[in-house]
Amino acid sequence: MERVALGLPVEPGNETRVARLLRRLPAAPAGEARTETVATFTAPRRVLHIADTTGGLDGLVADLTAHPDVAAGLRELCGMPHRLSPASYLIRARLTRWAHYARPYPARLTVRRRALLYPVRPGKGEELRRLLAAGVAPGTSQQLASALVSSTIFARQDLVVRFWEATADPAEELDNIARVVPRSGLGAKLNRLLEVEQDLTTDAGFRAFFTGCAMSPVPGAGAWVRP
Repeated sequence: MERVALGLPVEPGNETRVARLLRRLPAAPAGEARTETVATFTAPRRVLHIADTTGGLDGLVADLTAHPDVAAGLRELCGMPHRLSPASYLIRARLTRWAHYARPYPARLTVRRRALLYPVRPGKGEELRRLLAAGVAPGTSQQLASALVSSTIFARQDLVVRFWEATADPAEELDNIARVVPRSGLGAKLNRLLEVEQDLTTDAGFRAFFTGCAMSPVPGAGAWVRP
């Protein structure tokens, strides 16, 4: 299956409703589903939707637009222009996968999915994704590195996100990353490419940045309700 990511701009306050709308997929017989939702996240004015699909981008878009609520929801909640069809709008929202790391892991372990939305300085998106792609599996302790299941950089122009799956406890993971990244030289490079108030060469500054830019996961599905 191919993993596809969509990054949609959303009207303020509608993020969770759009996320739940995108998680609604048409019913399919057991074993015949073409698209499986991997994760959906929100941040202020932004929704990230990630799915595995056998039909690629076209298959995902076809499954999403099969529900009659989607067109009205995108227009009402995202400000989709009337000149665009829902399919065209979703196709334009695709994020390109620039780098990917993955390894097998025991099925008995619980995998946690997380996403980080980078506040990119205008025009610095390409440089940032190249920097992140060079270290797609972030430097961590051996224990936490072994807990990393996958890490992917998705981007479109100045919209850059990292999505990863890990078996580590999130608090322990953050403690380790905040100790390693500021001292690795990456923190100084990120200071130049990101619009942040914190100094990312310090433990406290990087921790505040990481916490503030982490996207919120949206579990389950739900209907879109017209306000």
